[in-house]
Amino acid sequence: MAALVRLAMMDKVEELHRFLLESYPMLERHGSESAQIALGIGKRLGLDSVQLSNLYTGALLHDIGLALIPNRYFGLPRPLTKEEWEIVRTHPRVGYEYVKKAGLPDSIGKIILHHHERYDGTGYPCGLKGSDIPQLARICMLAEALDTMIRLKSPCFTMSRVIEELKFNAGTQFDPELVDLVLPCADQYIG
Repeated sequence: MAALVRLAMMDKVEELHRFLLESYPMLERHGSESAQIALGIGKRLGLDSVQLSNLYTGALLHDIGLALIPNRYFGLPRPLTKEEWEIVRTHPRVGYEYVKKAGLPDSIGKIILHHHERYDGTGYPCGLKGSDIPQLARICMLAEALDTMIRLKSPCFTMSRVIEELKFNAGTQFDPELVDLVLPCADQYIG
């Protein structure tokens, strides 16, 4: 019976991932790379198989809410207005509600909901701080940022620049313990 439940959840995850990619095909690599990086961090932390599965799924789908808000806000030749930015900032909550209705576990939904929270409490949508941010969401946030620095901002983000950014943002944007865990093996995420 448990195997059937896992199979049904995998089908639902694939369906949700297809929905996201139909709306934003450019997010395919970002989601899968973020998920792979998150999985590597989770393994280094010694998370169990259920936590690793939930972490991978949450990181893969972390931007699902973007598929549910108007895409006219992306790719503009100008910065977003304050009003436009407020709409874009709803994507974690919108994504959380969507996967909740789809029947995914709450631990996956919380990764999606809190993947833009910052360790110092200045993130969104809830302004959570430190250990109040679920651990899997803190891992996803770091993994997403690593993927963004490595893939989307390269070649200006060299290995030394990525390490510099991680150190600089430890304790503000990122959980400093996770940064300490990632720093010795950062090169495996870069290139």
